[in-house]
Amino acid sequence: MPQRIYATDLTLLDEDGNETTPRAQQWVELRPRVRLSIMRTAAKLLRIAEPGETDFGQVAEAFEELISLLRRQIVEWNWTDLDTGEPLDARGDGLWELTQEELMWLLNQLMAALQVPNEPVSP
Repeated sequence: MPQRIYATDLTLLDEDGNETTPRAQQWVELRPRVRLSIMRTAAKLLRIAEPGETDFGQVAEAFEELISLLRRQIVEWNWTDLDTGEPLDARGDGLWELTQEELMWLLNQLMAALQVPNEPVSP
Protein backbone atom coordinates (compact mmCIF):
# COMPACT_ATOMS: atom_id res chain seq x y z
CA MET A 1 0.00 0.00 0.00
CA PRO A 2 1.48 3.42 -0.93
CA GLN A 3 2.61 5.62 1.91
CA ARG A 4 2.09 9.40 1.78
CA ILE A 5 5.04 11.33 3.20
CA TYR A 6 5.11 15.10 3.67
CA ALA A 7 8.42 16.86 2.98
CA THR A 8 8.35 18.83 6.25
CA ASP A 9 11.90 17.82 7.17
CA LEU A 10 13.44 18.48 3.74
CA THR A 11 15.64 21.53 4.16
CA LEU A 12 17.27 23.38 1.29
CA LEU A 13 19.60 26.38 1.28
CA ASP A 14 18.32 29.61 -0.25
CA GLU A 15 20.47 32.08 -2.19
CA ASP A 16 21.72 33.64 1.06
CA GLY A 17 22.71 30.30 2.57
CA ASN A 18 19.74 30.12 4.95
CA GLU A 19 17.92 26.84 5.52
CA THR A 20 14.37 26.77 4.18
CA THR A 21 11.61 24.17 3.88
CA PRO A 22 9.96 25.13 0.57
CA ARG A 23 8.32 21.71 0.17
CA ALA A 24 6.81 21.52 3.69
CA GLN A 25 3.25 21.33 2.31
CA GLN A 26 4.17 18.97 -0.52
CA TRP A 27 3.96 15.19 -0.33
CA VAL A 28 4.98 12.06 -2.15
CA GLU A 29 3.35 8.64 -2.14
CA LEU A 30 5.88 5.84 -2.35
CA ARG A 31 5.35 2.19 -3.20
CA PRO A 32 7.36 0.46 -0.45
CA ARG A 33 8.46 -2.74 -2.17
CA VAL A 34 11.69 -4.34 -1.16
CA ARG A 35 13.87 -4.56 -4.24
CA LEU A 36 17.51 -5.37 -4.58
CA SER A 37 17.86 -2.43 -6.99
CA ILE A 38 16.95 -0.02 -4.17
CA MET A 39 19.62 -1.41 -1.88
CA ARG A 40 22.21 -1.51 -4.68
CA THR A 41 21.54 2.11 -5.67
CA ALA A 42 21.68 3.29 -2.05
CA ALA A 43 24.97 1.46 -1.49
CA LYS A 44 26.46 2.93 -4.67
CA LEU A 45 25.52 6.48 -3.64
CA LEU A 46 26.98 5.96 -0.17
CA ARG A 47 30.27 4.70 -1.64
CA ILE A 48 30.45 7.72 -3.93
CA ALA A 49 29.85 10.04 -0.96
CA GLU A 50 32.93 8.71 0.86
CA PRO A 51 35.93 11.06 0.96
CA GLY A 52 38.46 10.59 -1.79
CA GLU A 53 38.64 11.07 -5.51
CA THR A 54 35.28 11.56 -7.20
CA ASP A 55 34.59 9.84 -10.48
CA PHE A 56 31.93 12.06 -12.05
CA GLY A 57 31.00 9.27 -14.46
CA GLN A 58 30.12 7.08 -11.49
CA VAL A 59 28.15 9.93 -9.89
CA ALA A 60 26.15 10.49 -13.08
CA GLU A 61 25.49 6.77 -13.44
CA ALA A 62 24.35 6.49 -9.82
CA PHE A 63 21.91 9.39 -10.19
CA GLU A 64 20.60 7.90 -13.46
CA GLU A 65 19.87 4.71 -11.53
CA LEU A 66 18.30 6.64 -8.65
CA ILE A 67 15.96 8.57 -10.94
CA SER A 68 14.97 5.39 -12.78
CA LEU A 69 14.29 3.71 -9.44
CA LEU A 70 12.26 6.64 -8.08
CA ARG A 71 10.13 6.75 -11.24
CA ARG A 72 9.02 3.20 -10.46
CA GLN A 73 8.47 3.77 -6.74
CA ILE A 74 6.62 7.11 -6.77
CA VAL A 75 2.90 6.44 -7.05
CA GLU A 76 1.80 10.08 -6.88
CA TRP A 77 3.06 13.45 -5.65
CA ASN A 78 2.20 17.13 -5.65
CA TRP A 79 5.71 18.55 -6.00
CA THR A 80 6.12 21.67 -8.09
CA ASP A 81 8.98 23.53 -9.71
CA LEU A 82 10.19 25.86 -6.96
CA ASP A 83 10.83 28.67 -9.45
CA THR A 84 7.69 28.53 -11.57
CA GLY A 85 5.17 26.72 -9.36
CA GLU A 86 4.36 24.36 -12.24
CA PRO A 87 3.67 20.71 -11.34
CA LEU A 88 6.60 18.33 -11.81
CA ASP A 89 6.00 15.02 -13.57
CA ALA A 90 7.54 12.21 -11.53
CA ARG A 91 7.30 9.84 -14.48
CA GLY A 92 8.81 12.27 -16.98
CA ASP A 93 11.60 14.79 -16.60
CA GLY A 94 10.39 16.20 -13.26
CA LEU A 95 12.91 14.26 -11.20
CA TRP A 96 15.74 15.78 -13.25
CA GLU A 97 14.64 19.22 -12.01
CA LEU A 98 15.32 18.29 -8.37
CA THR A 99 18.45 19.05 -6.41
CA GLN A 100 20.81 16.39 -5.11
CA GLU A 101 19.41 17.05 -1.61
CA GLU A 102 15.85 16.46 -2.78
CA LEU A 103 16.78 13.23 -4.56
CA MET A 104 18.65 11.93 -1.52
CA TRP A 105 15.69 12.88 0.71
CA LEU A 106 13.41 10.82 -1.53
CA LEU A 107 15.81 7.86 -1.36
CA ASN A 108 15.96 8.14 2.44
CA GLN A 109 12.16 8.20 2.63
CA LEU A 110 11.96 5.14 0.41
CA MET A 111 14.45 3.30 2.62
CA ALA A 112 12.46 4.27 5.73
CA ALA A 113 9.19 3.15 4.10
CA LEU A 114 10.75 -0.23 3.40
CA GLN A 115 11.52 -0.67 7.10
CA VAL A 116 8.05 0.32 8.37
CA PRO A 117 5.70 -0.08 5.37
CA ASN A 118 2.34 0.42 7.12
CA GLU A 119 3.09 3.18 9.61
CA PRO A 120 1.63 6.54 8.51
CA VAL A 121 3.95 9.54 8.33
CA SER A 122 2.13 12.74 9.27
CA PRO A 123 2.88 16.31 8.21
